[in-house]
Amino acid sequence: MPKAPAQIVLLPASADAVAMVAAALQRSFSAAQLTMQGVGQVVVAVDPDDDSLPVLRRITENGGKAVLFGRPGPAVAAWAGLSVSALGPEESAWDRLHLDPAAAWDASSVRLLYPPDPLWRGAPPYAERPLWRFDFTDEWNNLGYGRIRTDGGPFALACLAEATADARVIAAIAESPWCYASLRDAADHSVLWVGRAVGPLDSQEWRLVERFIADWRAEDLACLPCLEDVPFGYDATVTMRLDCDQDISSARPLFDLYRE
Repeated sequence: MPKAPAQIVLLPASADAVAMVAAALQRSFSAAQLTMQGVGQVVVAVDPDDDSLPVLRRITENGGKAVLFGRPGPAVAAWAGLSVSALGPEESAWDRLHLDPAAAWDASSVRLLYPPDPLWRGAPPYAERPLWRFDFTDEWNNLGYGRIRTDGGPFALACLAEATADARVIAAIAESPWCYASLRDAADHSVLWVGRAVGPLDSQEWRLVERFIADWRAEDLACLPCLEDVPFGYDATVTMRLDCDQDISSARPLFDLYRE
């Protein structure tokens, strides 16, 4: 039998983030649905420059979707319904601003706001979250999201962005005019943007990408099957974590209890 064509096209780029994004897409949609060359119905691009706009348009025309991570070029930004600029000195210090260093937990004072939106197909995982939060020194976070930095790396905010009248804000940076994620819907395609080169792959907000590719506008745009964390027929999963200073064998009783 001929092999079915891949459905998600990840545009090649030199950024280290591309390999991480590829792994996250494979985790959610399988390696069989992902290609870095060829044709597909969904295109994913990391820091897409304006030279990539013809490819983005070609793949999304007639019912396709685009997922953009990081800082787009001016023409790509306009196509996505955005106006972008570089972080200034004030914004570059956002991930070092603390709420209360004397508190039992520590977090940045800069927060993301996630208003309700039908794209989530339910409530977003957080209505509000700081760029970073640690429950113990600079190590542990138990709330299911990663650190959003401002140091220029792949896990950092890539730019400042404002959504134009053509797009709506999916995630806003609190008490500022800037957004972190946006969605632009056109008659024959849809564009999701997240302002980080790796997107939200290290947090529960990755559900945003999964829902966009798998469910959004199912009546008129391409939708691809997504691998769910909880198998069909089960209500929940139980996991365990072994602390770094524990002997592995010490977790055996807990493992056996969960297995029962």
